[in-house]
Amino acid sequence: MRLDCVTETVCKVGPAVVRIDTVTNSSRESEASRRATINMITNPSKENEESNSGSGDDIGSGFIFSKEGLILTNAHVVEDAAEINVILIDGREYKAVVKGIDSVVDIAVLEIVPTDESDGFPVADLIDSDVLNVGQIVVAIGTPRGLDNTVTLGIVSGVARRLMVANKGSYRKVDYIQTSVALNPGNSGGPLVDVETGDVIGINTGAADNMEATTFSIPINRVRHIINKLGRGRNVKHGYLGISAAPCTPDVARELNAVSTLDYFIPEIHGIVIYFVHPSTPAETAGLRPGDVIVKVAGKDVESYDAVRHLIDRAAVGKVRLRLDTGSGS
Repeated sequence: MRLDCVTETVCKVGPAVVRIDTVTNSSRESEASRRATINMITNPSKENEESNSGSGDDIGSGFIFSKEGLILTNAHVVEDAAEINVILIDGREYKAVVKGIDSVVDIAVLEIVPTDESDGFPVADLIDSDVLNVGQIVVAIGTPRGLDNTVTLGIVSGVARRLMVANKGSYRKVDYIQTSVALNPGNSGGPLVDVETGDVIGINTGAADNMEATTFSIPINRVRHIINKLGRGRNVKHGYLGISAAPCTPDVARELNAVSTLDYFIPEIHGIVIYFVHPSTPAETAGLRPGDVIVKVAGKDVESYDAVRHLIDRAAVGKVRLRLDTGSGS
């Protein structure tokens, strides 16, 4: 790879990267209160005037992925925003509105509100993230700590990192790309770019606590089908069962059955054995129970709970239909 590939990549993708300034309702209230206090002290004879504008209290990043001015970013960058402004690296500034948010995957699609002076938007190209290899050189572009168009370089340290991140009572379930690129507050929502192709392979999300050079990005392939729906203003629903489960093999089942004091028998087959069914969930409604072994989902063999979760998450939301093999006890 030529040494100037990084520069070419930044020149290609950089113009499509935007700074996202948000104002929340809470910041508006605090700013109005602050201005009112200053007015009362400096102009005691003048009536207090309420301010209609707040100060931008949060900064994030994003990138334009369509000629219509659609922007992809993280949900946590904009989900509490009452007002959104986006600034391009050429200095153009626009208002933006939220077209859709998916808090489970932590992505949001914004739309730039065009003005009479709008003359088109630069667009970042998205690439197949399933072809990533560990050791591949990548860069992150964003606005850490308000420093616009900052570029950091690293490598792909791991793929399909299956992490669950708690967020306001829900859990984000994503097979993240792990990298060594530096990410700081303000980088969230910016692009992770493959240096060799100059195309976006992920959305930068955050860094691991107490682990230097360990950062995570959402793969583009995880969100391709989602951003099209969000861009049209449609809601995205994710399937789930509501079970806790573990891998099962005939040997594991025999060992568990030999020492278990439970009132059920685990079938000695390959699959995923359920050890807890959460109440008021589709799994409970459908009649799943501890000791059941899941061997297929949508006709596909499964040997790990991550595989089950992966298939269920992408399935159409609806009723759970079970096909029972009573001969094996499942």
